Amino acid sequence: MRQLAGDVRGRIVACLMVAAVVVVPVTASRSRASAVDPEDRIAAGAAFTCAIKTDDTVWCWGRNDQGQLGSSDHAGLTESLLPVRAAVFGYGGVAAPVKVVAGTEHACVLTSAGTVWCWGRNGSGQAGVSGSNQSNPVQVAVGGTVTQLAAGGSNSCAVLSDNSVRCWGQNNFGQLGIGSSDVSAHYTPEVVLGIPGSFTVSSIDIGTGHVCASSTTGDAWCWGRFMHGRLGTTATSNATSAARTGALSGLATDVSAGADHSCVVVGAGLMCFGRNHFSQSGQPNSTTQFSTPTAVTITGTVSRVSAGDAFTCVLMNTGAVQCFGSNAAGQLGRGNAISLDATPGVVQGLSAGAVAITAGASHACAITPAGDVLCWGLNEFGQLGDNSQDNSNVAVAVPFFNALPTTTTTLATTTTVEATTTIAATTTLAATTTVAATTTLAATTTTTLPPSSSSSSVVSTVASTTPSSTIAPTTTVEEIATTPVTSTSSPMGVLTGLTSASATKVLKVKRLRSLTAAKIAAAVSLKIPKRSQGSMRISITRGTKYCKFVGSTVRGIRKGTCTVTVVLIPKKTKPTVKTLKIQVL
Repeated sequence: MRQLAGDVRGRIVACLMVAAVVVVPVTASRSRASAVDPEDRIAAGAAFTCAIKTDDTVWCWGRNDQGQLGSSDHAGLTESLLPVRAAVFGYGGVAAPVKVVAGTEHACVLTSAGTVWCWGRNGSGQAGVSGSNQSNPVQVAVGGTVTQLAAGGSNSCAVLSDNSVRCWGQNNFGQLGIGSSDVSAHYTPEVVLGIPGSFTVSSIDIGTGHVCASSTTGDAWCWGRFMHGRLGTTATSNATSAARTGALSGLATDVSAGADHSCVVVGAGLMCFGRNHFSQSGQPNSTTQFSTPTAVTITGTVSRVSAGDAFTCVLMNTGAVQCFGSNAAGQLGRGNAISLDATPGVVQGLSAGAVAITAGASHACAITPAGDVLCWGLNEFGQLGDNSQDNSNVAVAVPFFNALPTTTTTLATTTTVEATTTIAATTTLAATTTVAATTTLAATTTTTLPPSSSSSSVVSTVASTTPSSTIAPTTTVEEIATTPVTSTSSPMGVLTGLTSASATKVLKVKRLRSLTAAKIAAAVSLKIPKRSQGSMRISITRGTKYCKFVGSTVRGIRKGTCTVTVVLIPKKTKPTVKTLKIQVL
């Protein structure tokens, strides 16, 4: 976990927020960890969905025949058409959830303390405890502090702080990676073999009988069932320990495992391998499988990927979502009844764009920049969460649900503020104001909280009192207007009709140095607008192991490149989206 250190002293912004205003003109320490990937906030299982709500409680909807909804209070429900609250989280005594994952009929949560809790079906030990199905979340004795978590099929896997990977659950195809296969239930996490000591996991995902992971050096490794080429090799037997996939065309940054296929984000593109009967590997289904990674033809830059049973969805760096493969239940989200399509197409109903996606068996969901949750596809058990059991071939909203979190900003130590800015909707600080220690201000943001230093994303919105306002990267506040302002921005605002700019600029910053919001905006030929004119949203959408938000600045934390999306949201015209790369030297 990355905690925000007390190095944000004296920082000030003119209305910094994500769907709500947060401006901190004093030393700040977060009550929880710093920002994480919004994708950690939602997970789709076979016929259910779970998400972390804005207040860090966990809610699930859909099928409940195996306890998938996460609470014995719902034992009488065979399914729920609307979100219902899972037990344990948010009731005190258990650390806040920072990531939720889902298998076929079970789910797990990673907390800010590095612990893992699971519930649902446990016939193969996938819930991590001995015994029968678990209606309530139970803690898994993983054997160390967990930094990443995955679930799929009848398995769960965790990456520990020592970089080891441990898996539990079913092992009939060798998917535990322990050097053998058997039909016994494995309740205790066991170390995956064959992973090189130099392999640092950047992403991990589990399919039906196989597991794939990518490394920080851009390799991809898989283990488990070999059928249909889902391991990305020409192997003719199951891999009971990790094996490197066939050659990739570039560096792998994200990986996802479906039922019988796998996909990897490589550079700006996508490569898939495995079964292709329904074009789920992105190729015409005249060829029914691919044993080695094969490039998918897709327009634009791919940011993330999520593979379902027989379809695949990708999140583009513009915020658009595209899907391909089977459309039997409308899971491609095209708004039509086409049976399948090898060509990626845009999901309808996501006019606000997305910051996260997840694919289940035959349904998928997305989180918008405002935190709203929308789903599409099969809805037999209410897994779309829209209070119906009607399939939908366009994205439909889960009512009254927001998946981006609130945070509390604590003002500590004595700090002199050299400018005026908004603290809350009706609170302002005058110029040259001294804020005393122990003052606490509540601030609502959609800053997302991380499970590990390798996975983080923040979305921040900026609106200034003058177009030239800047956010100081150090304890010195610069160029901030001294006119008091008051914000009434809504936390539920939705972006519509985004105007995207295709050119990608590059900014350079030294490691451990920061870039202000104003400088980032200027790099893409934008200015932070006056509050009366609109606002600006800045988000880290890729490469979050290289950059992170510290207060209101983007800091380079290690050598590499991250991608930042800047959204200008005028009050009277359409929003403009621009993308920027930050190279950390």
